[in-house]
Amino acid sequence: MPLDEELRARLRVAGAFAGGALVIAIPLAIWHHAHAPKNNVYSALIADAGTDAGTPAALVQVADAGPPPVVTVGPARILECHDSGSARTAPADCDHPAAVEAAFANAITHAESCAHGEAGTIGFEADVSFLRKRNPIEVRAPHDERTLKSGQTARDCAIAVKHAWLESMQSDGGTAAAALASAQHAHGRYLMIITASYAAP
Repeated sequence: MPLDEELRARLRVAGAFAGGALVIAIPLAIWHHAHAPKNNVYSALIADAGTDAGTPAALVQVADAGPPPVVTVGPARILECHDSGSARTAPADCDHPAAVEAAFANAITHAESCAHGEAGTIGFEADVSFLRKRNPIEVRAPHDERTLKSGQTARDCAIAVKHAWLESMQSDGGTAAAALASAQHAHGRYLMIITASYAAP
């Protein structure tokens, strides 16, 4: 066979092999790209976030964010405040006993598992008395202050919140009444409410 014809024949064979390789390689490359882990770039950005001052804060916040809280607690509202005697104070003129409100909210958070995964809101109404030596706090969940459907769950949560609150007040071995008396307050008795929002898991 003449040299130029032999060379052309070899080139045709080589071209055929190269074309076949491309036919196989291109689909494999596309498949690999489609099935590659989607968080590689994100993970690299998160790794750089600790050392790169220019990394957007929003990216770091997304990386650090854990699961959403089970319960979100709203601010306390004072419904009533009273002293001994027949005098009454308008709710707008009642003070806010900050330590009591904080302890109330903290008890709701600590008892978050009481809803057993049910979603909705519960308005916890607390009757706080600095005058009562026994049962200085009472907690209930009025029907018209909740969207959570189960009345039994709402009642169970009210009991759980009260227990968590009492435990925090008696953590140093003293009585609940003594612990309550140490909180700053302008009146002898308060009726307050905090609305808690429970999220489904």
